[in-house]
Amino acid sequence: MANRRVGGVILLKIDGKIIQAVGEFSASVKKFERESMVGADSVHGFSEKPVAPFLEGAIRDNDELDITTIQNLRDATCTLELANGKVYVFRNCYSVGDSGNLASTDSGEITFRIEAIDAEEVR
Repeated sequence: MANRRVGGVILLKIDGKIIQAVGEFSASVKKFERESMVGADSVHGFSEKPVAPFLEGAIRDNDELDITTIQNLRDATCTLELANGKVYVFRNCYSVGDSGNLASTDSGEITFRIEAIDAEEVR
């Protein structure tokens, strides 16, 4: 019987090191954003501009995690392995926004968002 698991367990790695992931993560390997160019008479076509692939969620603070490494992350390779067997690879990653800030002292959650120069889905 085929694997029918579609969600649940994930595995997050930064430069090959496993990072404790918390809850849900969002990711996009999309490389372009398109917008319709509409005239008074018809759709004339579309414009296209590049966008940065991203990966975001919460990670767990522990004695092996250096928050400054997360805050200063650049030129890293991040992978996200999903329960359904898909793997997303983000190359030349860098942290953005509030990445590395302690979000919850109760649960030890840290904000995490990286953007990348390139990303792809691999199997």
